[in-house]
Amino acid sequence: MKIPNLFKNQFLLSAFFKGLTGLIMFLSVSVLIHFLGDKFYGIWVMILSMFQWSLFFDFGISNVLKTKIPEFIVKRDILKINEYITTSYLSTGILAFFMFIVLLILVFNINLSKFLNLHLAQDSVTSLFLINGGFFCINLVLSINKSLFIGVNKNHLSEQNSTATQLVFFILMIISIYVFRSVDGLKKLYIITLLNGVVTIVINLFYTYVFFKKYDYKFVTLKKNEFFIKNKEVLSMGLKFMIIQSFMVIIFFSDTYLISHYLAPEEISKYDVINKLFQFPLLIILSALAPFWPLFAQKFHENDFIGMNKLFSKFHNYFFLLAFGIITLGILSNYILSFWINKENYVTFLVIISVVFLTIFRILFTFYANFFNGIGKLNSQIIMMGIGAVVKIPLSIFLFNKGFGIASVMISTCLFLLISSLFLFLQTKTVINGK
Repeated sequence: MKIPNLFKNQFLLSAFFKGLTGLIMFLSVSVLIHFLGDKFYGIWVMILSMFQWSLFFDFGISNVLKTKIPEFIVKRDILKINEYITTSYLSTGILAFFMFIVLLILVFNINLSKFLNLHLAQDSVTSLFLINGGFFCINLVLSINKSLFIGVNKNHLSEQNSTATQLVFFILMIISIYVFRSVDGLKKLYIITLLNGVVTIVINLFYTYVFFKKYDYKFVTLKKNEFFIKNKEVLSMGLKFMIIQSFMVIIFFSDTYLISHYLAPEEISKYDVINKLFQFPLLIILSALAPFWPLFAQKFHENDFIGMNKLFSKFHNYFFLLAFGIITLGILSNYILSFWINKENYVTFLVIISVVFLTIFRILFTFYANFFNGIGKLNSQIIMMGIGAVVKIPLSIFLFNKGFGIASVMISTCLFLLISSLFLFLQTKTVINGK
């Protein structure tokens, strides 16, 4: 299949499945709030967010696959691909084991209920973290299938995985509402935790099977010294990705903790609801941008700089239309929220303006980040992410103290995304012209 046709199909299919995932998540929010209540829903979101942080500490292994598999496909080096796949699974498995050991040490030595201002018994908080942590570590390994699909330019199957997970979870959640309607909020939180973890494991296992059944790749036997050599190759690039991801944790995933600490867990619900509203179009758009990563990698190794310039031009043309659509959503957001969760004026005008520009700048930043990720030139991102990570928390705290409420974390992220996007844009010109 020619690259333009392949790209077009991946663009549409990825956007379709991501949109379907976003729609299911959109519907899930109101159901979860109704089932758990604002307090326990806020706690659920915060716990999930904290484990999402850990996804970014996988030494960049999954991102290396997205970059290196297209390169070796161009070079027709199947053995290298198999070695990278095998090394990635082994390394991630070892990492997941040690992450769970660290979790055990933390939960039994820190009063998380007090530290996170949760107002729950410490034993309950400990068990919730251990159960979620166990599921997380298992799925950290199993979810590698998503990076494999992206690497072979089948991004839509990666998105299909997420759609299937959300759909099955949503169906089981609806059933749980009727079966467990009389139990207390804490028990409902345990039920949702178990459903989410088990469903994700089953779906990841299925799509892992599909990948190895569909493609001619396989696990290969590596001797001890071969594993260490190959692991060093993976980590040489992966550590750069991990540095970027570590900074991303602070910039994008510290919000719920900051809100809980400086405001209240109930405010997390408002933050999450307005974000979920804008995540619906954002997820579709970011998914449509995801095929750029392996495509840029392929074109770069083919020295097709003219083709890359055409991709930049097309994106810039569509970007302004996307920005207009996001602004329109912002104007209508309070009307949508009143219908969605049956609450009038749920968030302030400042919060709406902040999330509108955050979404617009996130689209712009992601496109340029995909370019540099694809070609494996990561220093520019490391610099900007490092600056953003240093500034994000103190700036957010300053804005909290000035009375900006939950908009504080959004405004600080907006400033980072705007400055970073402009910087990466200029760096892109340097790379393309320098060749």
